[in-house]
Amino acid sequence: MVPDEPVAASLPAAPPAVIELEIAGKVRLRIPLTTPPTLAAAMVKALGVS
Repeated sequence: MVPDEPVAASLPAAPPAVIELEIAGKVRLRIPLTTPPTLAAAMVKALGVS
């Protein structure tokens, strides 16, 4: 028996879209786009970035 449609290979899920910040070459912060803006701002502020 042959399937009507080709069977798709199992592919890993695409990584979520993110905003990536590199601060002074020492810290890298990846914030998913699904993060609420207030939480993202708090994370950036906690790192001392204005």
